Amino acid sequence: MKTLAPIEFNDQRILTTEQLAEVYGTEAKNIQMNFSNHRGQFYEGKHYYILQGEELNEFRLQVNDIGLQISPMARTLYLWTERGASRHCKILDTEKAWEQFDHLEDTYFRVKEMPRLQGQPDPLERKAKLDRAEAMRLNALSRLAKPLIEMYKEADVSPAFKIRAMENFYGSDGPKLPEGALTEPEPIMDATAIAKELGIVSNAGIPHAHAVGAIISDLNLTGDEVVVVPFFKNGHASTGYAYKASVCEKVRLWLDERHWPTVISSGSKNYHVQYTEV
Repeated sequence: MKTLAPIEFNDQRILTTEQLAEVYGTEAKNIQMNFSNHRGQFYEGKHYYILQGEELNEFRLQVNDIGLQISPMARTLYLWTERGASRHCKILDTEKAWEQFDHLEDTYFRVKEMPRLQGQPDPLERKAKLDRAEAMRLNALSRLAKPLIEMYKEADVSPAFKIRAMENFYGSDGPKLPEGALTEPEPIMDATAIAKELGIVSNAGIPHAHAVGAIISDLNLTGDEVVVVPFFKNGHASTGYAYKASVCEKVRLWLDERHWPTVISSGSKNYHVQYTEV
């Protein structure tokens, strides 16, 4: 591997997409495609940085001094951290990629850490870098939040749940409402919670949400009994359905009227269920 010109951003050694592709013996479009296909496994500020606008122009001038050319036509530039390079290596999973990452880890990325052991950095400079990193992190959060807000709007998520979802998303970084400013919404249950409440389980003993969903599809529910709610799972955000307590009772009545059947059908689907004491 040819010697890489050291590039730093946010006090970290980083690599451009083109450099990473060259090191791993692949093409830049493969790195871009792998990122697109596994985007949920990459987190801005941890695995990569995105440069745009004035920030990109400043970086372009900075690296031009060390002979690294960034196309003047580029409007967005991805910079990969050590963790990002590691993740791309795992996705490529080729012998060359693993060999080259080991070399990067021992030389390119580790060299940056050595001078820190020899003396203390300037406190003001360090604070400025930390402030910059924090600002970038919050900007990344805001970029991620924007499509979530639009998605919740299109899904007609209630304002109370949108506020709670955003509080969970931002954590300690977001604004907090004063006590009593938001009335707690009426308790709701998803299909899994209803299955647990009524003891509806699969033959493996797992709460049977699909069977509950089949029953709900056969009920005449009012509009206010179904609630669109946001949820986060495995780093991804989406929306789903939850139900007022009255729906749980309607499911119970449906089962009572049919003497708690062991097969619940919906269309061509047949769900085999058992009942446990709750």
